[in-house]
Amino acid sequence: MVWSGLSGQTNLPRWEKGSFLMVPDLAFQLWSVYSWDHHVYDNAAGQYEPVHDRWNMQLRRARIGFKGQFSDRLNYRLSAAIDGVGHDRYAATYGPVNNGANPSLRLWYGFLTWKLLEGSDALHLTAGYFSPRFGRENITSPFNSPSMEKAWSQNYIRRHLTGYGHGRAVSINIGGQFYRSDRLINFYYDIGFSTPQQVGVLEPDSKRSVLLTGRIAFNIGDPESTKYILGHRVDYFRGRRGFTLALSGSLQGAQESFEQSTGLAIDWLFNWDGFHLDGETALLARENVLSAEHGSAWTGYLRVGYDISIGTKMLLEPVVLFTTFQGASDNEEQELALSVGLDSGSDNLIDVGINLHLNPQMMLMLHVNFLSGSLGSADQGAVINNYFRKVGTGIQRGNWAGLGFVIAI
Repeated sequence: MVWSGLSGQTNLPRWEKGSFLMVPDLAFQLWSVYSWDHHVYDNAAGQYEPVHDRWNMQLRRARIGFKGQFSDRLNYRLSAAIDGVGHDRYAATYGPVNNGANPSLRLWYGFLTWKLLEGSDALHLTAGYFSPRFGRENITSPFNSPSMEKAWSQNYIRRHLTGYGHGRAVSINIGGQFYRSDRLINFYYDIGFSTPQQVGVLEPDSKRSVLLTGRIAFNIGDPESTKYILGHRVDYFRGRRGFTLALSGSLQGAQESFEQSTGLAIDWLFNWDGFHLDGETALLARENVLSAEHGSAWTGYLRVGYDISIGTKMLLEPVVLFTTFQGASDNEEQELALSVGLDSGSDNLIDVGINLHLNPQMMLMLHVNFLSGSLGSADQGAVINNYFRKVGTGIQRGNWAGLGFVIAI
């Protein structure tokens, strides 16, 4: 069984007038999660105290908006996000905690893509608010992720690039694809310039530098797409036999907390009928303003899954994900990491689960996540990476099992 990426979308509302097109951009993740072995640091007692194991229901993510085109060569996307509604502060899952009884929206995407050359896919200009093109999981929608939560390596990458976990910035990106159906190897590229909004209030004499990012990806065999796209996926539902290998880089000059920030990543995706294997490894580094010393950390993930046909309409997909972050561990290196805004210690996760694809846009998920981390030489209660961080509170993150429902159209 092969599913087309457009299956199930023919009955969506469409607003057309001449070359103008508008279609809904809607997606939801509903979770029911049980957490155990979660601890919170008690400042008065000077130690981690266990919290009660708990069951939690949450609207993990929702996206509401529109996408389409103004003309054959000018596309757009505008969407808002509602995340973390109902997320218990003491649940072990990553992500923001409860978005409130009256949830607030925020801008998630707002950009235009202009195809500059008629009849050629080699040159596109994208401008607006979106994720700088770096790595794989960072630029893959969570609604296309086979693991219940996105590989959290992307969160370390996003905060390194933009200062925020959402990873968005006002950006200009030049990209294109060179594809011919009779060629074994094809490639696409992206080069971007962004101005991340740094955390806190900037003074008039604050240092600000543009973030430069770039990614080039080579497709061997079937491409991920026959035309240039900004969004990516992992599972092609038995519709691809191909391998993608990509190299990403980032460079940002002086800011208040560092003299220079760099990133280098290699990512890959292999699809062969129902089998898929994807992953990345990224080195993140920054130079201290005063000492010119470099602090560094690396993060990455590896994920494997397989689609098993059930009848003629559904797929069952076992999935295993391993995610890691490895930063400085001795006292001197951790102090350097802190001075340049890098996380330290270690943060590891194993996700084992199974997905039931009802169709290409709807999925049920049952997953178990096992987490571990290390403080290195840091004191207990230190908030040095995501394993020990929950809205600024020192924790030791527990394990969790979840049932999820995903719909994306």
